Amino acid sequence: MKPRLLYASEKPTLDQLVERIELWATWRDIQKEKGNDIAVLVHEWTEDFKKTLESPSPLMEFEELCDAGCLPIALTTLLRLFEMAPSLERAWVNVVGSPTYQKKARKTLEAAARELEVLYGDPLPNEKQLQTQFSAVGRIPVSKLIAELRLHVRILKVAETVKKETKLKTLDQLARYLITSYVARMTGSFHDRPVAALIGSATGSPEYTEVAQRMWRDRNYSRLESHFSWMAKFAVAMSVAISQSA
Repeated sequence: MKPRLLYASEKPTLDQLVERIELWATWRDIQKEKGNDIAVLVHEWTEDFKKTLESPSPLMEFEELCDAGCLPIALTTLLRLFEMAPSLERAWVNVVGSPTYQKKARKTLEAAARELEVLYGDPLPNEKQLQTQFSAVGRIPVSKLIAELRLHVRILKVAETVKKETKLKTLDQLARYLITSYVARMTGSFHDRPVAALIGSATGSPEYTEVAQRMWRDRNYSRLESHFSWMAKFAVAMSVAISQSA
């Protein structure tokens, strides 16, 4: 079955990437002076990943997508996101707290900030003197403590907004969208079969099929595209720039 046509390939021309290519080349040259050959590292990064793929499939699927217009460095990086997703999710939870606890924590922190303002006054009287006194005994000045509490309140609000507006439940979903969108933008088609095989390999779910991938797209792709297309476009642009200056 031929992959369903999405739209004409969005693979940018080299004329559209002059600045990115020059920026990458400059950084590559700086690293080379430090003894780091980026071209070699990029090649090894890709080849090491391909060795983890079961042969002949999904290794054949990887090569099929490359033949269709995708670039190995981008496929490798996007597929490795599935390996990183669990640890990244734990890091995010460590910053903003458990999703079920976020709203309660935000209200508690905001209330604490207001209580400090009521206790010490808002604006703080003799703020510089208070800062000196608190610093002298190794304590955080009140104004800075209030600012820190409000910072965490804003972080929690961002987390709530992102979850509410995008309905993004896990980073696995974001990784699934990015590999799907990248392939579509580079080739003009979704290529559900090879994409499904690679996702199944990356997630340890060999039962993940072309049909499952198509159903996932139907439910999630348009929604995620409206929020995260800039990430996919960035992946496209940088993969082309890197491939031209590696």
